[in-house]
Amino acid sequence: MINNWDASLPAPLSENWRMAYGAVKGDGDNRFSYLTSDTPAQTSYQAPNKEAVPFIYESLKVSGGASVDTAEYPFYGLWSSMQLNEKPQAITVSGFIRGDEYIKNRNVLVEAVRIPTTDDEPGYLTLPLWGRFPVIVINWDIDESAKELGQCKVSLTFTRAGYPVQNRWEFSGSLSKTIPEAAEAVKNAAETSFVQSLKNNLDEQTLLKSFNLMRVSVLQAVGRIQGGFQKLNEITNAAAQITNLIAQGIRSPKTLALALFGVAGKMVASVLEIKNASEETAAFFRIKNNEKNLLFCLLPADKYQLPVEAVTVKQIATKQAAENLYKTVALYTAAQLLPEMPEQSYNRTANLFALYDRLEKSIDLNDPAVYSAVQELRQALSQELAAKQLAQELSITLGRGMPLLALAQYLGAEERILRALNIIEDSFVIQGAIRYV
Repeated sequence: MINNWDASLPAPLSENWRMAYGAVKGDGDNRFSYLTSDTPAQTSYQAPNKEAVPFIYESLKVSGGASVDTAEYPFYGLWSSMQLNEKPQAITVSGFIRGDEYIKNRNVLVEAVRIPTTDDEPGYLTLPLWGRFPVIVINWDIDESAKELGQCKVSLTFTRAGYPVQNRWEFSGSLSKTIPEAAEAVKNAAETSFVQSLKNNLDEQTLLKSFNLMRVSVLQAVGRIQGGFQKLNEITNAAAQITNLIAQGIRSPKTLALALFGVAGKMVASVLEIKNASEETAAFFRIKNNEKNLLFCLLPADKYQLPVEAVTVKQIATKQAAENLYKTVALYTAAQLLPEMPEQSYNRTANLFALYDRLEKSIDLNDPAVYSAVQELRQALSQELAAKQLAQELSITLGRGMPLLALAQYLGAEERILRALNIIEDSFVIQGAIRYV
């Protein structure tokens, strides 16, 4: 398996081409002489877990490039290009196998290139002037001619081995972010985009009305949270900060936007603290639906509209920017709550993710920074949910009533899961359609 994967070129045997082929400097002068065996370094291919098979090098072609997304616009002479990724490097090497036992050596090479190669178990192509490449076999050709007995021509085509797909989910480097990191990037990009969109289009009265109304919407969501008075007061005080800023004469779109994101962050933190706090353990059945209640308040924000009258160009621009900001805040919050849902099943999570997808599509993603941040958040959320390996929901219909404990034993399901997926009366006798995992 390839560890510390790197797309850069490997180190050659030597930066001096003569020495790369096995030459050494003679004593006392600057001339080169070959080793006593007069056998230069050879090109070879090594199959996974096998010995290297040498052959005589004739020519080599290494190719690469970049995957570029070019967007064209309906105005003459304008287009833009963005480099998305580096193309996999392709290697084609040609050479010969010759000698009295060339038939044996030819067959050994053919058997070597027939062995399957993967990113986990690559083959290795050794080239004196280039170094040792981990490769995937793409194609091979053997060309023999009756005019050239005792040898055959070899042509091998490879792609450089990449990073294993299954390892991408575990990669903790710069290629992926955690949900909190991706959510923070969305917050920063959305705040910057909000400020830029109102740079020459700000209507202060519309801005103030919009934030007052958004504060009310946030408080309505807060009202669905069950928990201790201290935690609820902390969230309410964070929402009141928006009112305080307006009362102090603050008209900065950036300050108000950060305050709104601050309320959302406080909601997420408080819900998780309530869930984990020992003082709330006795009230588990009362507070276990906090995540679900908040999600059902936030995910329908794809249709969110402010009841603000907008007539002028600046009023319309301010209202639209505020509505888009609220949708982004809802997405920012929902992404952090979705993985924390208790008693998750595949079906339930898929339904919630469909609502998340609809909310995401309602956001204005024309700003490249916002688009990139939202996509990274989606990727982080998808990875987190995939890692949970959620079970598929099953169903059964009971013609007659059956006690809860007996049903749990019969289905091989936990009692708490049955309670979470079905409406169960106090009698603990269940009848009709039952969902379980």
